[in-house]
Amino acid sequence: MLYLLSLIAIFLPIYMVRFEVLNIPTTLLEVLIWLAFLIQIVLDKKLNLPKNKKIYLSLGVIVLAGIISSLIVPDKNIALGQLKAFIIDPIIFAWLVWRTQPRISKIRPTIICDSLIISSTLMAILAICQKSLDITTNDGRIVGIFSFEPNSSANYLAMYLAPAFAVSIFSFVRSKRYKIYYLIASILIMIGVYLTGSRGAILADLIAVLVVLWQYLADKNKISKVYKIGMGIGLAVLLLITTYLARVNLSAQEGSGRISNSNNIRYEIWKTTFKIETENVKNFFLGVGLGNYQNYFTNFTADQGNYPEFISPRALMPHNLFLSFWVQGGLLMLFTFIYLIILAIIKSYKNRKYQILAGLLTIIIIGLVDTPYWKNDLVIIFWIFLTLGIVSKP
Repeated sequence: MLYLLSLIAIFLPIYMVRFEVLNIPTTLLEVLIWLAFLIQIVLDKKLNLPKNKKIYLSLGVIVLAGIISSLIVPDKNIALGQLKAFIIDPIIFAWLVWRTQPRISKIRPTIICDSLIISSTLMAILAICQKSLDITTNDGRIVGIFSFEPNSSANYLAMYLAPAFAVSIFSFVRSKRYKIYYLIASILIMIGVYLTGSRGAILADLIAVLVVLWQYLADKNKISKVYKIGMGIGLAVLLLITTYLARVNLSAQEGSGRISNSNNIRYEIWKTTFKIETENVKNFFLGVGLGNYQNYFTNFTADQGNYPEFISPRALMPHNLFLSFWVQGGLLMLFTFIYLIILAIIKSYKNRKYQILAGLLTIIIIGLVDTPYWKNDLVIIFWIFLTLGIVSKP
């Protein structure tokens, strides 16, 4: 089963193969996840569940929040589709990951991580080929395999590749037999991330790798005062660069450049989303419902200048992971995910699971400026790191 899950992880983009089963929309990725689920139940001859009641409660709360969020929206079909694809399916996949992680093995957790590295390396090679053939967006960015998807964005590729780069770096650091492989994979994935032009992904990788590398060297008693000073300066410089690149230029006009426009649009989306959530008691507690964000945002800002033309069309999601949990699933979903994320980070830190910690931190940092969750492949990647962080050994 572990190898079937690894195969699914390699081919996550197969979610773009869509069809219907009994008039219910689905994807090839979803079918494979449910098939693996049924196979595991047959092998177990029963439904094995974790003994940790807090995990039970947390997953139950997320499902409950998703159900409530599906009931409060005008379009129930879209909401139920999102409930299935972004809550039920990834929880089932997380259960399968848990079932393949016996506590006695140190190598097993790395197999699924290696699958993400393989997948991202292949995606990076495709991106490099696209760049060499000048198959880019209007501003020279690379979309990769997601060019086959309507309304694709280079950020989709960046959010897919970035966690795998962090994982591959620490796989290179820790591996004794496959250093050349991990080094080549790291270089190719790094080039792929760079070609997307995503500042958030690039900086997230640099910050996550630096922070976890610091911890790794400290655990190995290899960090001296020189290392501490150098890495401290490096982290401070990265934070300053991040602050500078994330600056908002409210005087910028449409056409003033990608960075200014991107920052301004994000600022307006964050500001308006917070306003949506705080000016209405129902929205504050329950959010606006699954699959209803852009429609609600568009109607909410219909009479505001420049919003219908420049901002609302780009408000597919709030461009912030935590705002997205709040606006899609309400406070229940937000607080439960925060709890699980903190739990995964603490356990990864205590158990010295450097690859998992680096990948998880990368996702969280990207999540400050984008939404690496509400997409069929990204949601599985998120739950892979969340689950491995909570249940697996070093």
